[in-house]
Amino acid sequence: MAETVVSAAEHSSVLSLCCFRYAGNTKKKKGGRIVFIARTFSFVIIVPLFIYAVYWTTTPAKYLFMAFSVLLGFQAVNEYLKMLSLQGWKSYRLLTSFLGMLFIVSPLFNGFFLILLPEIIVFWLIILFSKDKKESLLKTVVSSSALIVIAFPLSILVSIHRM
Repeated sequence: MAETVVSAAEHSSVLSLCCFRYAGNTKKKKGGRIVFIARTFSFVIIVPLFIYAVYWTTTPAKYLFMAFSVLLGFQAVNEYLKMLSLQGWKSYRLLTSFLGMLFIVSPLFNGFFLILLPEIIVFWLIILFSKDKKESLLKTVVSSSALIVIAFPLSILVSIHRM
């Protein structure tokens, strides 16, 4: 039984290779300065709005928090599944992102666990009526991991903010 010993340098190079694989093309793209200016401008606007939505309790702040929850909830689940797809794991990305967004926003409407039932039914129906059961089961497990790892903790944070 041969054991493989990985040195720290090899481990860090594998880790950095995985990170660079997700980062995409590292070549300099045209219009980099324009993208930088647009991101800086959006950062200057979005961060104060987010701080306002989190720390104030006015009615506009509550609606703004709801909008941030919807947008960031969808994007967080979508980004998680995109990273997994770059590593070769298939999933139902848009469906899971939408269901994750509903799960994250559900505490705002007093339906914290009511949204779990439709999510379970949707994934069960996908497995039930798919032609390739093994692949659909694998996709469902990966999609469910996004709901467990990303959507569930964010929904708890939304419910804490609501208190």
